[in-house]
Amino acid sequence: MKITQNRPISPNFVCISLKLNKFIRSASLFAIVLGIFLLPKTALMAAITPEKIISSTNEERNRAGLNILSSNDQLARAANAKAQAVLASQIFDHTINGKKFSSWIKDTGYRYSLAGENLAMDFVSSEGLMRAWMASPDHRANILENEYADIGVGVAEGKFAGQKTIVVAQIFGDPLIKTAPIPADIVQLNERIMAWKNSPVNHLSFYYNLFGNISLLTTRQVALF
Repeated sequence: MKITQNRPISPNFVCISLKLNKFIRSASLFAIVLGIFLLPKTALMAAITPEKIISSTNEERNRAGLNILSSNDQLARAANAKAQAVLASQIFDHTINGKKFSSWIKDTGYRYSLAGENLAMDFVSSEGLMRAWMASPDHRANILENEYADIGVGVAEGKFAGQKTIVVAQIFGDPLIKTAPIPADIVQLNERIMAWKNSPVNHLSFYYNLFGNISLLTTRQVALF
């Protein structure tokens, strides 16, 4: 699922696909208003890691000519908390006990202009999970959303409906406030200034070097202090 602030959610974007354990579950496909998630047929423990999921996601985006997503600690915490909440509540949904998935994101302090979530359970490998997501139009659309910049993945092991399982939460975000990288020469200049502030030993040498770099200050706006 993806949501935008101050913009309605498109009803054409949301769907759900479920395949439960062959002994106690049956396949179903239906529309929902808060996201997309996918379950396979088996319920086995799997060597699925956030690193593998993020790497596979970026490989798919690279093949599509899209930007590579940056691993974000806040989104990772949100995804881990969401995956644990699925096991604790025994509810496999984007909304748990009235709490929307976006609430887990906001709890970490991450502010976004666009955010999305993919959920999965019971997969046996990262590769198999990614193939299933990419085969699902709505999961694929989330993975290949051009506006996303950050990603966080949570993996939780436990029991669901009495069966050992693994829950994966994949959360995407486009930060509300974006910061441009500081040029390397400006970083070096600021480091020299901070070093002088902390140890003011040779003032003349400092000012001599500062004037030698004055051209940097005339071409860029920099907050030095």
